[in-house]
Amino acid sequence: MPTTPEEITAKGDQLRARHAMELRRVEIERDEAARKAATLQVEASRSRQNLAKAAMEQDALKERAARLEKDMPAREAAVVELQARLKGALSDLAAQKEELGRIGGLYEEAALASSAHQMRIMERDDQISRLKQAMAKARAVAGPRGKDQPADAPRLAELEQQNLTLMAELARLRQEALRGDRDQSAGD
Repeated sequence: MPTTPEEITAKGDQLRARHAMELRRVEIERDEAARKAATLQVEASRSRQNLAKAAMEQDALKERAARLEKDMPAREAAVVELQARLKGALSDLAAQKEELGRIGGLYEEAALASSAHQMRIMERDDQISRLKQAMAKARAVAGPRGKDQPADAPRLAELEQQNLTLMAELARLRQEALRGDRDQSAGD
């Protein structure tokens, strides 16, 4: 215990200083607590906003899920219909492929027949050329026709008849070839 007035004053000053320091420490703790409380309030407010936002999103997702579940039978029916249409289209495609193969075969046959007709026409043209040459030789050997050469006349008449027959055959073959080409074009 202080006995002198200076000690008492010193003791009082010491107590006041301790009290001031304690008061300052308490004020600092109070300010720190106030800052923490404000931070916690801001975080709590953000958390409430995030929860509200999440709740709204959850409600929107629930609504969307309900709509999708409601639309599910219609979508399943559409899938079944599309599968049926796809199956039909594949069937049609297979039939078209088969028809195309058949038409291709007919085309090959027509091409072969046309080639055969062309070969026959060329053979007939060759025969006609040879007959014309033979007739020209026969005419050259026979000389001018007259009444005094009756022996060569039948040979010349025969050659002319063969020439006419071959020309008619050639015309017929050309007509058949043209008809075959037109039929082939119409089939395509």
